[in-house]
Amino acid sequence: MTTTSIERDATATVVAGVDTHKDTHHVAVLAAGTGVRLGDLEVAATLAGYERLLGFVASFGVITLIGIEGTNSYGAGLARFLTTEPTQVLCRFYAGCGSLVRAA
Repeated sequence: MTTTSIERDATATVVAGVDTHKDTHHVAVLAAGTGVRLGDLEVAATLAGYERLLGFVASFGVITLIGIEGTNSYGAGLARFLTTEPTQVLCRFYAGCGSLVRAA
C-alpha cells in the first residue's frame, strides 16, 4: 500500500478521485479551491479498505466531492459503501450510475 501526503487542515474543503481496480483502489485528495494535491493512498478493495480510504480523505478537511471510476464494476462496492455512510459526502459517479448519487 502506498501513501503520500502533506500537512492537513481540518477546516479546508477537499475533493477526491478514486481509480478502482479488482484488488486495490487508489485515491488522490485535492484542495477544493486550488487543486493542490494533498495526498494519495492505495487501499485494499474491501470494507476495511473503504473505511480507511474515507478516513484518509476526511483527514484533510471537509469532503465536498468524491469521484469514483468504474462504479458499474470494480468501484461498485466502494460506491455502495459511500452512499450508506452517515458522512458529509457528496458522491458523484460516472459510467452510468446516476442512481447512486447521494448529497450530504
